[in-house]
Amino acid sequence: QLFFKGSFSIEGNSATSGSGGGIYFENGSVEISSESEASISLNSAAVSGGGIYFQSTSAMIDFPFNFRSGIRSNTAGSYGGGVSGENSEIAIARGMLAENEAGIAGGAIALRSDSTLLAEGTTFVDNVAGDGGALFIDGRGRLENSTLFDNRADARGGGIMLVSPAELSVRSATISGNTAGESGGGVYNNNAVLSIQQTLVA
Repeated sequence: QLFFKGSFSIEGNSATSGSGGGIYFENGSVEISSESEASISLNSAAVSGGGIYFQSTSAMIDFPFNFRSGIRSNTAGSYGGGVSGENSEIAIARGMLAENEAGIAGGAIALRSDSTLLAEGTTFVDNVAGDGGALFIDGRGRLENSTLFDNRADARGGGIMLVSPAELSVRSATISGNTAGESGGGVYNNNAVLSIQQTLVA
């Protein structure tokens, strides 16, 4: 087990030929939390997880909501500008993922290979990717009391892109102001299971 707590900054790191520009986790559990200021920003990865890469990991992320904290301005050449998860369980209790970018999919988060995501009270804003400006999901996810605003995809799914066999439940959320160059400004669903309740899509 690994714990990050208190005030911290993981900034300006790079994985020049692999994944996990800021942090790479494999085969374990991790808690990343703060009650003051904490940021994972300006990191880059050639492949996946510009900010954080999870492989076979159980992860809990809990950042305060302020403009000095969060997962921000990270880049990945392929998947998950902010966070990429494969065969992992990821829970985000609150915080902001902003201005992250992925070359292929999942500007903020890419959830792949039988991974799960629970995001509550989380804001996704100004993230960019080829597909899935904020979220790219081919695993299972749940969004509650969260906001996706002003994210952009060059092709499909300005806010969210789902690919079979994905399953996503969205409840009490706002999906607004997102854009896609081709299809699905808010959400693009490619043969996945999607449930939306008490949510604004505009």
